[in-house]
Amino acid sequence: LGPRVTEETSPSAPVTEGRVRAVVAVSTLAMTVSYVDRQSMAALGPTVTEQLHLSHTQWGALTSAFSIAYLVGAPLAGLMVDRIGARRGLAIAVVVWSAVAGLHALAPGFAALVVLRILLGFAESPTSPAAARCVGGVTPERSRSAALAWLFTGSSIGAAVAGPAAIALEARTH
Repeated sequence: LGPRVTEETSPSAPVTEGRVRAVVAVSTLAMTVSYVDRQSMAALGPTVTEQLHLSHTQWGALTSAFSIAYLVGAPLAGLMVDRIGARRGLAIAVVVWSAVAGLHALAPGFAALVVLRILLGFAESPTSPAAARCVGGVTPERSRSAALAWLFTGSSIGAAVAGPAAIALEARTH
């Protein structure tokens, strides 16, 4: 039967231990940054609500906007990743979510911020399926669970560092 040959494990790029580690590291970094993007808003909540004069109801709607978009986007993103490939899907997600995350700083008010949170949810939704497929595609079956475990530490790392990093950056700008 032999090894699987997919976009991620093409003959032009032999699967070596170093390549597996590199794919796991880059995919984990993508997961980490994705979680920093989505969690930073929560840490900056008091400042955002004060500067944009948001009510508690508006803040609740704002925080739900990302999650609802991600919920709807994730299955669609999985289909997209299956169609265009994991590496391409992850690369597109990183570029789009980075642009959308940057636009948050320019949001003049609640409506614009809700739209940006929705866009961020959709833009980040390919991250998990694409990163998991990248890692799974290069990792031998005997060590795939361990590699995927490392991958998914990215979400915990991102969630853990987002708050302190956002607060530190906010303090430097005020």
